[in-house]
Amino acid sequence: MESKWRIRPIAELSYNDATENFTSGIPYYTPDQYFSQGLGVDVQYRNPDSFDYRTRFIGEIMGKHERRDGYYLTGRLEIEHTFDNFWSIRIGSEISTSGVYRSNRLFFTVSHVFPRKLLPFGK
Repeated sequence: MESKWRIRPIAELSYNDATENFTSGIPYYTPDQYFSQGLGVDVQYRNPDSFDYRTRFIGEIMGKHERRDGYYLTGRLEIEHTFDNFWSIRIGSEISTSGVYRSNRLFFTVSHVFPRKLLPFGK
């Protein structure tokens, strides 16, 4: 029997160069010559273990390094559950310990997918 748990290593390598540098954050933050590297692990649970899952849990943690900010951690937790094949609820969080490049958020999403038989051209 196949496991419902998956653990994967993840890596990130990113370079961005801005034509204009808005480090004040107004109208938005634009890093200049931003080079980031990171390594981490991703853990996922799906029940059942297929793309038609009802429940899914995702956890991710990465250690990153950037020239300006040094070393920092990022993480993500997400739980998703599908009801009656049309409704789903997702709850999650993303965090970063970076003092410069913060991207922290909490989210709650309710989704509904309309069945194909409601669409006249979906026959």
